[in-house]
Amino acid sequence: MQSIAQILSQIESRWEEVARKEINQAVADSKLEDVYVAGFWLFYTDGSAFYPPYLSISSRSANLSLYDKWSPPEWQHGLDGATDSMANEYEPLMEALENKSESEWDNAIKLHYEVISRVSQRLTRTFREERAEAITDDFLVCILDHQHGDAESERLARLSICGVLPEDLQRFFDDKNS
Repeated sequence: MQSIAQILSQIESRWEEVARKEINQAVADSKLEDVYVAGFWLFYTDGSAFYPPYLSISSRSANLSLYDKWSPPEWQHGLDGATDSMANEYEPLMEALENKSESEWDNAIKLHYEVISRVSQRLTRTFREERAEAITDDFLVCILDHQHGDAESERLARLSICGVLPEDLQRFFDDKNS
């Protein structure tokens, strides 16, 4: 049987591949312009199940309020195919965690957030380097999961954007962009 670390490593590789494909496909299919963000959200575990998070994208042309700009449930472009594609990848993780202690589950959850953070960081760099036509120069992939309260949500968002320049972030939060 594989270790939890090995399984999470496989999940990490697959997420990067799947998310990249789904983001590119969604942008092409919907003919979106000014796509500024992709967000991982709705991370769900309950001590017996461990499911992949959802992934959504949004564009500046959506004219969302400042709060909704950073709230994936409010976005019109959910990438259900990404979550569906990843479902089987999480089966071995659930099997490995079966009958494990709460602390082992907590550790797997922590490691999973780190995996998704690294995926977010690499996708941000990749999309920016490729300069895809419909994607903004300051495009960002991050964790935007507001179900944990403000402090934890902010910690997870910051974890996923490590390495992004502060001036990039400021652009997102300036009043002129709201």
